[in-house]
Order: sequence, then structure tokens, then C-alpha cells
Amino acid sequence: MERDRKSELILDIESLKSELQASDYKITKIAEAIAIGAELPYDAQALHKERQALRDKINELESEVQNG
Repeated sequence: MERDRKSELILDIESLKSELQASDYKITKIAEAIAIGAELPYDAQALHKERQALRDKINELESEVQNG
């Protein structure tokens, strides 16, 4: 794999990880709401799907970097 492509993939991975981390607070808010029996502040199913899609893409790109 050429160096520029690998660097680009690594930047993409870091960007996706940042995006995933940016939604961590929503998970905390959902957990708090569950703990106190309150209404969920976010759609947990939709949030899970979004976050899983980010994880899947991160894994795909990391695999490409490793196998490149």
C-alpha cells in the first residue's frame, strides 16, 4: 500500500473515532435515564445503529491498513 493511501486511511479512522466519541455523552444520558426510570432522551435503537455503522467502518479501514 502506498504511503499516501495509508496516511489517508489513518486520518479517516481517527475522524470516525472522533465522531463516535462525540456521541458518547448520549449513551451516558440514556444510561442515566434508565437508571432512574426516566424517559429516554434519545432514540436508543437509532443511536446504536449509527454508532455500530461507525464501528464497522473503523474496523474495515483498520483491516485495510493492516493488510495493505
